[in-house]
Amino acid sequence: MSLFFRQSAGFFLQLFPCGLLCFLPFGAESLRTSRRRVFTGLTVAALVLAGLFPLMVAVTEPYPVGSVSHNLYMLLAVVLLAVAYFYLLKEPLVKKLLVLYLAVFYAASQYWLVIATLPLLNGGHFSNEIYSVQCLFLYAVTSVVMLPPAVLAFSRVVRDFLREIEARSMKREFFLTMFSTLACFGLMIYYSSVADYTTPDFWRLYGPPFLLVLIGQCLIYYLLLRESVRRKRDADSQKAMEIQRLQYENITREMENARRMRHDMRHWLNGLADLLEQDKTEEMKDYLAQVIDRTVKRENTVYCHNPTVNGLLQYYVGQAESAGIRCLVQAECGELTILPTDLTVIFGNAMENAIRACQKAEQNRWISIQVGTIGGSLMVQIENPCTEIHPSGRYKLDGSFLPAAAFLSARAGGGYGLGSLEHTARKYGGDARFCYDGQKQTFTTRIRLNLHPEIL
Repeated sequence: MSLFFRQSAGFFLQLFPCGLLCFLPFGAESLRTSRRRVFTGLTVAALVLAGLFPLMVAVTEPYPVGSVSHNLYMLLAVVLLAVAYFYLLKEPLVKKLLVLYLAVFYAASQYWLVIATLPLLNGGHFSNEIYSVQCLFLYAVTSVVMLPPAVLAFSRVVRDFLREIEARSMKREFFLTMFSTLACFGLMIYYSSVADYTTPDFWRLYGPPFLLVLIGQCLIYYLLLRESVRRKRDADSQKAMEIQRLQYENITREMENARRMRHDMRHWLNGLADLLEQDKTEEMKDYLAQVIDRTVKRENTVYCHNPTVNGLLQYYVGQAESAGIRCLVQAECGELTILPTDLTVIFGNAMENAIRACQKAEQNRWISIQVGTIGGSLMVQIENPCTEIHPSGRYKLDGSFLPAAAFLSARAGGGYGLGSLEHTARKYGGDARFCYDGQKQTFTTRIRLNLHPEIL
């Protein structure tokens, strides 16, 4: 029983982490089934394969190292998991292969460390048993040391890279990862052919430099993926800044034109009222008085004490009401440290999206606008009915708040409205999240901007 347990446990420790790392960087939107089912199935499959390993690999005891049955069974297990991996993922092939290279590098590094360290525990020689007590101990120790940072890297660095970089744009990273991994594997094979692990001088002469090679390879992966994400975000930021500048110019021009038109309209109506007064047409006077009153009231409505936010709300609420959209406004904010250009981008994009969505609704057109400062942050939430969305497929729309990448632009030729909101919020150390409620058919934009981002 002890022998059976050692072989099963050793096989599981060697197989399961590699399979876990393969699926870890991908979200639920990338899988053909739920993440829970995938990881449950992976665990069960690894346990079954590990349980059958002692029964199917060797006929005699002890199990000889390097036996054909052992290698064939291990190859069969890897092939089965690889088939499941490629089938269950809906991502492009280049993304699957890149993650597979990284997971195989982890497995190969662990195997080399175990093989190189094993003679130190066996008195300078190898054991004939595949997973001896010492070997199982080393696999357990290396798993405890290596798996947590690997899980952290795959769930953050690799996942960020896969989400930020499109498959058609990652050829450079893919080939650099592939060639550097193959070069590292070649170095491992070379060391295995010329180094004698059983000599006491191995770790003193050969071990440290090769450990540095493994660590250096991990740094290559990290810097390559991080640098790619940084370059992509810098390019998006420059594009977003240019779009924001154009949006600010267009919005301020439209606001000025609308203000001038209201001013001219008021004078024209006043003149017309004077002419009608001479004929004493009371009904026309009352009508014109009401029109003038509504025009002045809209321009003089005070939503909050911040002049920029108040002016933007006046402008967009006026646009919405002219389109027959009812607006519910609750705004409380005074002096802000946020630039007027950035406030224009925030309210301009969010309100234009809300008005456009309401115009597509046949009835029940409304926009709820909430603005306030909470705990050193400016909070903006805009909710409106929404009957049509364009999900990107990268996130599951389950009613939770998601980043801009979860949605595609509905405009012809694409757009950067949600991306501009996200970029502007990130500029102030905040965030922008978006939620689509399929049952209520509403879309909510929630933005948080830190008023003092320099102290973060």
